[in-house]
Amino acid sequence: MIQKPAACLECGQQLPIPHRNTMLRHRLCRWKATNRRRRQTAEYRRKEIIRNQKNQRANRERYLQYAKEGRMRLRQKVWDGYGGAICKCCGESHKEFLCIDHINGGGLQHRRYIGVRSGLAFYRWLIKEGFPSGYQVLCFNCNQAKGFSGYCPHKLDSPIPP
Repeated sequence: MIQKPAACLECGQQLPIPHRNTMLRHRLCRWKATNRRRRQTAEYRRKEIIRNQKNQRANRERYLQYAKEGRMRLRQKVWDGYGGAICKCCGESHKEFLCIDHINGGGLQHRRYIGVRSGLAFYRWLIKEGFPSGYQVLCFNCNQAKGFSGYCPHKLDSPIPP
């Protein structure tokens, strides 16, 4: 049986006789083809990364606004569950200042006990539990003063009846 000369798929030159049945390219041509595929793949990945970054930048503002609105809806739901978005101590109604207070103190230990770390996770827990008693809406100043000194200075400023 006579073998017909086989040509390299890359350069078109004749392949060596012992390798005609097993090789379709010269060793150097295989190496060049592999590197070319690798470069094309890397270039495609770079272009895909750049395209994704552009999409992320375009959608980032929309996502941030949506997330902010979702957080405010969650907080509003909790405030409504505890009597409205107004501080029980001083009457502050700016939503940026309001938070939930553990009436009897011990908020950190309680959050650790229920396995909650962030404020929003705690708000979700309150909704899931059906707004349990022992909590109230306070502004941040009243809540911190109550935590540090045990009382709120607004209570001292109120006129004392004769």
